[in-house]
Parts: sequence; structure tokens; C-alpha cells
Amino acid sequence: MIPHARCDESALLLQTYFGPEQMHSFIGGPRWWQMRTQDGVPAEWISLYADYHSTMLKRGERGALSTSMMKHFTRGSTRANPRHEQDSSGEAGPRQAGRYADTAEERNRLQRILFYIHGGAYYFGSVNTHKYMILRIASKFGGFAFAPNYRKAPQFPFPCAIQDCLAAYLYLLDPPADAPHPPIKPEQIVVAGDSAGGGLALALLQLIRDLGLPAPAGGVLLSPWSDLTHSFPSILQNTATDYIPPYSFVHKPSTLWPLPTEIGAYARRKWLPFRQRRSRMQQAEAAIPDHQQPLYVPSKAGKMVALTSQIQFYATNAQLLHPLCSPALAGSLGGLPPLYILCGDDEVLRDEILVRPSVSF
Repeated sequence: MIPHARCDESALLLQTYFGPEQMHSFIGGPRWWQMRTQDGVPAEWISLYADYHSTMLKRGERGALSTSMMKHFTRGSTRANPRHEQDSSGEAGPRQAGRYADTAEERNRLQRILFYIHGGAYYFGSVNTHKYMILRIASKFGGFAFAPNYRKAPQFPFPCAIQDCLAAYLYLLDPPADAPHPPIKPEQIVVAGDSAGGGLALALLQLIRDLGLPAPAGGVLLSPWSDLTHSFPSILQNTATDYIPPYSFVHKPSTLWPLPTEIGAYARRKWLPFRQRRSRMQQAEAAIPDHQQPLYVPSKAGKMVALTSQIQFYATNAQLLHPLCSPALAGSLGGLPPLYILCGDDEVLRDEILVRPSVSF
């Protein structure tokens, strides 16, 4: 569990990033997004013991643990987990598999950390749904994976998820005294994610850059969802060749964060004099907070149409344009660590993955 101290630190950094005025007008205040139902951010260290042992053998070190140590680390008898194997001598041999390496000793000896952010459209999924994939990537990576279970919409919309991911990154760099791992150097960390997790990973890398924090070694983005406004053609053109149905990227608005539908209704009444009606309309429009401004999208006729209803669980329509929500719309991705971006030619997210702002390292 990532403690509250790192959550509070990430909250202060986000307030510094947005500034007082934008924090109130665009985010909606500095307090509500810090509320959580758990005492910190749940997170897991993930790796197969067999991968750990093979890594130790490649380094010429002895990584096998005795049976008594195995019982201590697995918090019970080895019979409790049938995947544990023992040789005839009763010692834990190199074929031990299936156990998550969750000891400080093991993490001290492995020097590469995969900081993985799972996908799920910002409102479903967890570390458990992605654990097998994370295990496979960590195996090829040759190190440990650290995966936070960030808060999800609609109960916890933007910027809750990015705050939790920032808190997890700070937790790796500067853990408390009772943490199960030592401080990890940023050059030993690779930030990765898929789909919405890939978008969060790219947003986190931008946030780290803009705040002047120590940058990780690189980033791995697997089909990142980086444009929540659906402004690229492939989102509708490739529906026949993608397993995601065409309606799955547009959602009903959150009941906890509705857009006002009747702002200025009184001022639009026909019985008011024209000048007075226009003045009151302008006052009503000026009173709309920045985070509740409508989103304008082009129609087939080429005209700009205002979307008055929220189209994403994760953020309001106006917030979708922010680089921390839609990193593909950022002015520049310069100054980021090296990125490995993977996408398919026929997937709906292709264009927002390939059509990137200028990138320079």
C-alpha cells in the first residue's frame, strides 16, 4: 500500500502544476479529488520466482532459497501452493515457479523495475485483470514489475488517476522507512501501460518533465489511448477490424459530475428585451466554470457543433482537451525519455498513436 504521505506529496505537486486559478476553475477545487476509500493507493510487486532465479544464475549468483526461508516468505507451508516444486533433497531448487517474489532481499538484488499502469478505459480493470500480461512482460524485461491500482471513474474522475500514478512513482523513488524496498534510482525504472494505462503513462511522463522531477529511463506504450476527444479518423474507420465495438469509447456522463444543461435558460426567455436578454446570456456564459465549458467538434457538414453532454466517464468535455487527459493533443512531447510505442495498423486508436506532436530527446 502506497502511504498517504506520498499521496499528499503528489497532491501538492499537482496543485503547483495547475496553479490556484486553474485548480479552482478547471479542476473544481483542491480537495475533492484527494478523497479515497482506502488508506493509500493499493499496489503490487509482481514477478515469478523462476524469473528471479534465472536472472540470478545469469549474473553468476546463487538465488535458491532454503525450504525454511520459502515457508517464511510464502507465509505458510510450501504445500499450500502446489506450483512450488522441491528436489529430492528438500531444498528449493531452480525450478521453483509461480510464486510472486515479494521480499526485500529479492528486490534489492534486481536492478530493473517495470512501473506498469493497467488499462481499462479509466473506469474498469485492475492489476488482477492484467497480471498475466504483466508477468510475461516482467519475465522478458528481466526485472520486477510494480503496478498500482489507481482510482477509477465515475466515482473518481480526473485528476484522481494521475495523482495516484504520480504518488506511486514518488513511492519508488523515496519510500518510507517501513517500505519493503529501498529507494530506486529513476534510471532503473521504465514506465509502461496499455490502452488507458498507456495514456496515463504518457501523461505521467509529461507531468514528471514539467515538474522537474527525476525522469525514468524510458517508456513503453502499448496501444495508448491518448485522445479522449475522438478527433482522429481511425476511431470510426477501423471499427470493423478492431475487437472494440464502435460505441465503446463514448459513455454516458457521470452522475457525480454532470454538465449543466439549463445555464442561461432564464436569460433566453423571449419576453425579455433583446439587449437585456443578450446581456444576461453573456453573463451566464461567463459564469460557466472552465471545466464545464462545452466541447466543440466538427460535423460532416464542416460546422463546429457543441457537445452539451459529457461523453467520457473520466473527465468533463473541456478537460478532455488537456494534455494530462489527451496527451496526443499536447503541443510537444519533447524532453521525454525514449519511448517505445506499439500499435496495430487496423486498430481504432491507430491515428492518435501515429500522429504525434513533435518529439525530440
